[in-house]
Amino acid sequence: MLRNMICTYIFLSLMAGNAQAQYQSVNDFNFKTYSSTQGLADNIVVKTVRDQYGFLWIATHNGISRFDGLTFKQYSHNPADSTSLRSIWISDLLVDDTKTLWASTEYGLCYYDENADRFVYVNKPTEVQLVFKMPMCKDDDHTIWIAAEDGLKKVNTKTKIYKNTSFHRIADPQFVLVISPAELLIGTRGKGLYRYNKIEDRYKKLSIKELPEDVHFMDAIQDAGTTWIATSEGLLQWNGEERCKLFSSGAGPLAGHFIKQLMCV
Repeated sequence: MLRNMICTYIFLSLMAGNAQAQYQSVNDFNFKTYSSTQGLADNIVVKTVRDQYGFLWIATHNGISRFDGLTFKQYSHNPADSTSLRSIWISDLLVDDTKTLWASTEYGLCYYDENADRFVYVNKPTEVQLVFKMPMCKDDDHTIWIAAEDGLKKVNTKTKIYKNTSFHRIADPQFVLVISPAELLIGTRGKGLYRYNKIEDRYKKLSIKELPEDVHFMDAIQDAGTTWIATSEGLLQWNGEERCKLFSSGAGPLAGHFIKQLMCV
């Protein structure tokens, strides 16, 4: 029996060693770092998107960089050029259903005109208010939704016309996400989580009892009908009903995470 145990131990050890070697071989990634030294507009990168031509667009705190794989091209604010970006502070990037690139900046919303090679604003400087962040998301009906300090807005990607909604004030918005054909989810930094009905143009603040009132809802994605929300208390799994799960750091020596049942009201 002891011999069998020793043989089993040796076999498992060899298997573990082979598995580790294979894992290291398969996942032998090589990384290359790009910074302002190589031509990036700024070392603080907010968002990246790829367009239909393969260009990588990079939102930074010093304008927008376009990368073709070899060199960077900069789009920034120039006080002497009224057609330049109104601000170097870029909040979000998005490519819509017509393959048009959109950018939210400190002084409003703009899209990229590839014929003129510049960004065109759809609002006057005083019409969209942004303090730190103005997240966007695209919908299926040629619509972009924008969560700004002065409310939730929608833009028609064909006409380039934007409209206000009944949601007139969003304090420190962090994300806006389409969760169904009729609804959006909007997260803020310490000011709540909101559910917006697109058809009825009304919104409701959600209450998650066992999370602190000032929890930060930082970002969200949807996968197979389930919404995953990054919060300051951990990763929240929310399915739109009354049951939620919070994945947070556990204190046990063997448990990397624990699951806590929450009630959403």
